[in-house]
Amino acid sequence: MRSPTAFPDAAAGGRWRIDGERPWRSWPVAGVIAAAAALVAAQVWISVVGSREPLGLLAAILYVVAFVVSFRNTMSGLALVILVQVRVLQGTEGIILEEIAYAGLFFATVAGWFLRRGSSVDGGHVLRSRLGRTILLFLAFCLVSIVQTLLFKGEAEWWFRDFIRFSYLLLFFPVAGVVRTKRDAVTLLTCFLLVIGFHAFVAIFWYQEAVAAATLQQVRYMRVPFHEIFATSTFVVAFAFFLHARSKRALALSMLVGLVGALTLAVSLSRSYWVAAVLALLLVFVFSERRPGRALAFVALLVLLFAGIGFAAFGSKMIEVVSSLSERASTIGAPLRALSMLERGAESSAWLERVPGSPIIGHGLGAHASYMSPIHGYVVTRTFAHNAYLFLLFKLGIAGTIFFFAWYLTGVGVTWRAMRRARGPYERAAMAGGLSLLLAFIPLSVTYPQYYERASMLVIVLIVGVAQAFLLRDAAPRREAAPDRASAPSAPDGGGDAPT
Repeated sequence: MRSPTAFPDAAAGGRWRIDGERPWRSWPVAGVIAAAAALVAAQVWISVVGSREPLGLLAAILYVVAFVVSFRNTMSGLALVILVQVRVLQGTEGIILEEIAYAGLFFATVAGWFLRRGSSVDGGHVLRSRLGRTILLFLAFCLVSIVQTLLFKGEAEWWFRDFIRFSYLLLFFPVAGVVRTKRDAVTLLTCFLLVIGFHAFVAIFWYQEAVAAATLQQVRYMRVPFHEIFATSTFVVAFAFFLHARSKRALALSMLVGLVGALTLAVSLSRSYWVAAVLALLLVFVFSERRPGRALAFVALLVLLFAGIGFAAFGSKMIEVVSSLSERASTIGAPLRALSMLERGAESSAWLERVPGSPIIGHGLGAHASYMSPIHGYVVTRTFAHNAYLFLLFKLGIAGTIFFFAWYLTGVGVTWRAMRRARGPYERAAMAGGLSLLLAFIPLSVTYPQYYERASMLVIVLIVGVAQAFLLRDAAPRREAAPDRASAPSAPDGGGDAPT
């Protein structure tokens, strides 16, 4: 018999529900309550205190409302976790107040799902999935690494910071537990696109203003490193949707989104992400409907729009902008001549030298390494490494690295199966784009910390979480039919046909 809370049908009752929740009804209510509380609190503050700066009180009230909504409604919590990270993913060295507040919303969403849905039938399927089990095993290893951290005189504060980065993996469970329909996936995708749009606007606007005020020589060295992972993901997934589009509207929308991603990726001057984007685009073409004409049209339109927008925004300096991009790209073939590559080489050597000190279980999260910086000219101490593989080996050892790739490669397999079983072209496009990104991250992680950088972890978790949700959705009819088959008349033990 079908569970009343499992895999809801939009036609049932005329209302869309996810695990008994109504996100599209709760969001407006929560927004109205938050806005009303903010206005009332502001008026009271101004009347009583006389201050025109009630931002602290307003922020506290809004945060309480957001915390309650995140705990009680999983989809709303996931949306907030995606949207609010616009403010906190800034890569600061210390632990700031915004990060603590964001961690509260994050764990409210995760804890709310575990307490309300973790013991349900649907929650059990997520927890017992191979991907879910391997993620929990890896996080358990990270948790006990505090022993190695203290043993090798590491900083407990930095252990906590590293653990918070990996704890993003916990989002896999609520994502896989609530996404069941295309509308659910579109909800999360829309929130993610809003974040990407914000970062893209800031990056492109800042670059345009900087170029306008710079000399021609200065233009050659300008870059805007605004979470290149967002730009790369947008660009790649937009290309996948362009190949699978079934209408002019879908073609235009995917082209627009791809242009935004390409522009942001270009002004970042990040060679590693440029290479990863090209590799991911090739993989998308292999995994998707192979339409060479569509692919060439995408590239041609991208070049034309890029040139038109560039000349409109930069005028005569457009030549210098193109020259700076070409000069940066030319160093891809000769990385050892690039100063940044020399810096990362020195950094990698320092981490690699310390790995033999504890090769099996590592030195624990929060451990650090020091080296002479070719760029700065003095000894620097780092708790992170650009080479993600050395980071894992140094901090978690061979055992922790094996646990990590147990879940990551399982996630790749889950995304592959979700792509093969996709319902319709757009679902296949999303999974093809996601799978291509997961595979492109493997070589990219040699020079950039994809496996523990917070923005990257969010992208990875959303990909594998949605892929696992789609597989669980497809497996639901088979699970529901199993009791019926078990109760059907069986053949006699003698092996003959059952009597009719």
